[in-house]
Amino acid sequence: MITILRKWLDYIFGDILKIGYRIINYKNMEQNIIVTIGAWQFITGLVTMSVMIILTAWRGGHKIGSIENSIDWIKDEIGRMWGRLEKVEGTDSPLNPTERGLKKIKDSGLAEIVDKTYKEWLLERLKKLLPKDHTKYDVQTVARRLMISLKDKPMMRSVEKYAFDNGVEIELILRLGGLWLRDNFLKVPHKIAKKSEE
Repeated sequence: MITILRKWLDYIFGDILKIGYRIINYKNMEQNIIVTIGAWQFITGLVTMSVMIILTAWRGGHKIGSIENSIDWIKDEIGRMWGRLEKVEGTDSPLNPTERGLKKIKDSGLAEIVDKTYKEWLLERLKKLLPKDHTKYDVQTVARRLMISLKDKPMMRSVEKYAFDNGVEIELILRLGGLWLRDNFLKVPHKIAKKSEE
């Protein structure tokens, strides 16, 4: 039985070794291969390849877009939990800053930015970013993202300084400012949360 198995393995691997030896010996040889195709075949092949590349890129773009949406959702959820842990944001609906959050908005200078200095500019930016058939929730979400996206802009220097001087993350204050921007867009007065989650 062992002899048969050995012969069988030698037969299989022997051929593989012979093929490998031939490849090594032919390694330095140069061969030219000429393929003749018609113009229509060339054009058809070129169009097919182009369509395949475009479809692959388009399909991949959708997957990347859904990943980006998932990451944005995770960031929003973490920010929401963070605001409640810091007791700067209430739990009632719609969301509003607590007394503690209001103090951060005013002391940082963000109230002045959102309600006076850059009010019209922020409202225009928000309007451009919103989907066509937006809901109030869309306004809130996009307003918060807009405010956070402006954290490195010169207009936010006072907020940045306040955050640094008081050991507060600037994003936390800007998320609260997003609630005020939402109110301005919806033309409703700013409110203070009735309670915060204890």
